[in-house]
Amino acid sequence: MHYDNPEELTGRQVAVAVEAYYTNKLRENDAGAMFIGTLSHTAASYIIPPSSLSHIWIGHCADGCTRKMFPQEGINIFGVMLHTHISGRGLRILHFRGKEEFPWISSDDNYSFGFQNTRMLNDERKVLPGDSLMTSKTY
Repeated sequence: MHYDNPEELTGRQVAVAVEAYYTNKLRENDAGAMFIGTLSHTAASYIIPPSSLSHIWIGHCADGCTRKMFPQEGINIFGVMLHTHISGRGLRILHFRGKEEFPWISSDDNYSFGFQNTRMLNDERKVLPGDSLMTSKTY
């Protein structure tokens, strides 16, 4: 769950409900979520130079990261959710294996904060331990 309040409105209330189901039958496939980007606990960490028309932030999950995180057979990326805040204008997810760059996993050069959804990929992407993933965000 992620909330944003750019107008800093007060007096708002939010109610959240969660339903959980469980079974003793093992699933054929597991799915999870992975976040690639830059983590900031303060807005001051994202300083965009005044009058900048195209300021780029890079987030990186290096080869050492994927070696530790991914199983030997790798993972299959089947969907992505591109996310930035109101000043974001474009994003892309890049994939590298050694010195080879593969086609982008996903990109949006006309990003809109008001339209964030999970985008299913036409073709799943196999990512192996030792690969690198990178996000490039344009503000």
